This record gives sequence, structure tokens and C-alpha cells, in this order.
Amino acid sequence: MKRLILLLILAGCTAPAPNATKADFERRGLKWPLTVEQGTLGCEGDAVFFGHDGTQYAVNGAASREYAPIEPIWRYDDKMNNELAAAGAGNGPKLRVNIGDMISEGLKLC
Repeated sequence: MKRLILLLILAGCTAPAPNATKADFERRGLKWPLTVEQGTLGCEGDAVFFGHDGTQYAVNGAASREYAPIEPIWRYDDKMNNELAAAGAGNGPKLRVNIGDMISEGLKLC
């Protein structure tokens, strides 16, 4: 059973407080890669997931078979994309903010 679901059951089906926030990540010098300000970070096995507004998103590849794609809330790296465009290489796929810090933080919960 997923840890988040177990937490909901133990808490009497009330929604858990966000345990991952943009402010906390940035305060600790970590990158916040998402367009939303907060949510619930979890891990099952080696699958890292992020919950926001009732949807559980796959943060790493191990979670991709069981959770929704994170792309709808994953921020584009505007600075890097602008630099690529200025250098004449802006026709490729747009780059996203590195999600490595979120994966690392999530794996600590496993």
C-alpha cells in the first residue's frame, strides 16, 4: 500500500499537510522544478511521486507506470531556453528545470 494512502487512512481520511513546498526547497538551496507551490512528496519502493490537488504525479522513471505524468506541472527552464534561442538553437524541444533535487528528497522517504 502506498505510504500516502496509508497516511490518509491513519489520519481518518483527512488530507495530509504539504510536506514539500517551494519555500522550503529554496530555503535549503534546492531547486523547485514545479509550477505549483506545494504538495505531498512520497516514495514507495524506489518510485517517487508528488501529490497535488488530488493527482499523484510520477517524479522519477520508477513511478511512471503507476502515476500520472508530471509534465503538466513541471516548469520549463525559461533562462536556458532563451539562451538556446539567442544562440540559434531554439528549434528543439524545450528544456525543463532539473528535477534531480526533488527525486533525491523523495528517495529519502523510501
